[in-house]
Amino acid sequence: TRLSREAQEDSLTGLPNRRRLMQRLESAFSSGNPESLILLLFDLDDFKGINDTFGHAFGDGVLVEVGRRLQRIAPESWLAARLGGDEFAIVGAASGDRDGLAIGSAALIALKQPIQIDGQVFQVRGSVGLCRGTAATTPAELLRNADTALYEAKRFDKGHLVEFTKPMHERAARRYRLGEALREALNADALSVVIQPI
Repeated sequence: TRLSREAQEDSLTGLPNRRRLMQRLESAFSSGNPESLILLLFDLDDFKGINDTFGHAFGDGVLVEVGRRLQRIAPESWLAARLGGDEFAIVGAASGDRDGLAIGSAALIALKQPIQIDGQVFQVRGSVGLCRGTAATTPAELLRNADTALYEAKRFDKGHLVEFTKPMHERAARRYRLGEALREALNADALSVVIQPI
């Protein structure tokens, strides 16, 4: 029905939304064969600057064009989705040349092509986090791991693709614990600053 379709569709780009993506992941995991699954998360670099400079209507035009390009890149039977904001995903089963690294690299190249909206021509860049089904035991974990890889891609050098590895999650957990410990120490006034003159 129209309502059920709208519940699984992004209203701006017409792509499947986060709910539809999660259904796809849950179906792959429940089938008992998630090993070939590949999830790519895309995030536009410095997209806030586009909205701040040209306005949100202009930014929406950029998102629509990015959605079109990722949909063209996604192999047949794969799913391209918009998760919200400037975050997109492509998910599917690897086979032959349908490998996540090749698809992610092709997407980065496609995103770099100039975009023309309302007479303005400019380029956008994106970062990509990739996670394979073998690195996750649940759909939520697969999404989390891909997001961790995306964070690494944006943290070190934007406009690149990074594949998830287990140490990435360990580093992210360590950073979180350290941040929490520092917040607790600040709230308890347990830090003292010592300056050593040179």
